[in-house]
Amino acid sequence: MAIGVACVLLLITVSHFIVVRNAFERTYDNVAEIPHNKVGLLLATSPITPDGAHNLYFDNRITAVDELYKTGKIDFIIASGGDYTKSKTNGCDEPRAILDSLVARGIPADRIILDYEGTRTLNSIVKAKEGYGLDSLTLISQKYHNERAIYLADKYGICVVGYNALPSPIRCNCIKNTLREYLARVKMFIDNLTNNAPNFERQNIDFKIPVKDDAHTNFLGLFYGMEKNSDGEFVDPVLDIIPEITHKEFSSIWYKPIDSVRFEMTLGIYLDNRYPSDAVRETVFKKLNSIIPDGFSYDIDKKQESLLKNGVETTQSVKSFLDGWGNLFNKVSRLNGYGPKYANYPMIVGSRGCAVSHKIYEDSIWATYIIEMSVDYHSSCGCSSSADYYTINKQSGEIFNLSKFLVQSKRSDITALIRREYENEAKAKGFTPSNFTGSELLDKANGIAKINEGMILYFHPYNIGCGAEGQYNLVLHDEK
Repeated sequence: MAIGVACVLLLITVSHFIVVRNAFERTYDNVAEIPHNKVGLLLATSPITPDGAHNLYFDNRITAVDELYKTGKIDFIIASGGDYTKSKTNGCDEPRAILDSLVARGIPADRIILDYEGTRTLNSIVKAKEGYGLDSLTLISQKYHNERAIYLADKYGICVVGYNALPSPIRCNCIKNTLREYLARVKMFIDNLTNNAPNFERQNIDFKIPVKDDAHTNFLGLFYGMEKNSDGEFVDPVLDIIPEITHKEFSSIWYKPIDSVRFEMTLGIYLDNRYPSDAVRETVFKKLNSIIPDGFSYDIDKKQESLLKNGVETTQSVKSFLDGWGNLFNKVSRLNGYGPKYANYPMIVGSRGCAVSHKIYEDSIWATYIIEMSVDYHSSCGCSSSADYYTINKQSGEIFNLSKFLVQSKRSDITALIRREYENEAKAKGFTPSNFTGSELLDKANGIAKINEGMILYFHPYNIGCGAEGQYNLVLHDEK
């Protein structure tokens, strides 16, 4: 009997050690530190305990989901649980309870997917992979549960991190769940050894997680936000239908005695309202600060340059950033302000500046943003416009650059590939390609970034002979 007890304790200890070690530094207690995933998998529990008491574990998991969603760390939630209303005393419809609780906190119902086959953790994990086609997730539960779920996710090839909901403050509940978890880990390894498969009926197997940004993966054109509707308002047929983008407009009447004219100066800013991390947001805002001043025309006497050169604070919210630029726009407008004594100046077509920033790619480490500034000096068709693509490390805010790409690239024929892609694009656009070598094209590139198709090497207008066609972008497809 003593040997048997010792073997059982050893099995429990080894199982526990393997699970904890495997999950090391892959669960997070701080929402600011966890990386972004499009989907969060909430491993359900009932809001009511079997004896009819309120379940604080449920409340804490709901709070964790709310934190992740409202800080932009997840975009969709799978509520994975079971409907035990008929099979158990004090049984509950777990996915429905999750839906009701999250909607009550202001999370849209269309961002929540109800999975009724999550009656055990293995079902929830495999359903995410085989049912919903997901290869990355954020797991949401208490730490001990996340650690076991991470081990299962690894087995089925899903890249996951865990966000730890708080445990119950009731001591006896914590002890009971800890003891149960030790046994659950042993059972998991026994299931693995006996090939105990998940048992779900593949309900909703055709459901796909909505991907709102896919239609806008390649922002390769220019001059966004430069059109007017019948009411004279600036609109954009692409940007204005993306719910993740905030659009802000500023305008005032300026005058220029040197030209004896007055005109309407407008500034439009389109930018994402959520970011994968604070580091990414700050990097994006810094880049916007450097390009938005280009949208202010007619700084002949350099009065406004000193006001604009520092931009606004970057370590703040989207609303504060936009409000800051609104205040700067008003300050600059006062320097160029229109007064009654200039009423006889002719009104000419207004000057327009439009800054755009939008995420077009993201993986577990990097996020890529298009950041561009278009300027239209009195219907000159955007004579000063270019788009930059920045791939930003989500943890550090570091920008992926050409030298890093060349170090990481395993292709020995990279310059030949770039030359070949350049010739193909020139032919498609009706140009005779210049005699640049692949190395020269690399030297002339304004930047490089990750997109879904591979890498994009971009060149500002006229940089490599693309002429009036505008910006030139070479897509180096992933090697299959």
